[in-house]
Amino acid sequence: MAASILVVDDEKNAREGCAEALRTSFGEDRVRVETAADGLEASKRLAERTFDLLITDIRMPHIDGMELLRLCREKYQSTDVIVLTGHGTIEMAVEAHAPGGGRLSPEAGQPR
Repeated sequence: MAASILVVDDEKNAREGCAEALRTSFGEDRVRVETAADGLEASKRLAERTFDLLITDIRMPHIDGMELLRLCREKYQSTDVIVLTGHGTIEMAVEAHAPGGGRLSPEAGQPR
């Protein structure tokens, strides 16, 4: 059975690029990748079906990536979360790594 991944980013090129990289790297027979343009759209998708992995940006309109992380901790505990950002803080990293949290990773091209 293919792993299901939801990629969330308000920047279309980042969202579609990440989705395409996942499909290319793992093969469409091994991963089913869907995308959402913001946190509100993502929260609706999460309510409709189960995802194995959520990859989200932090800064987005409506519902941000940290709120999606909290939503998954509360309602969708079987969904792993990776939070990407070019604007992270130490506090965000601590929250992301708290029990039941995801991972906070710099976006491609950002200094580490």
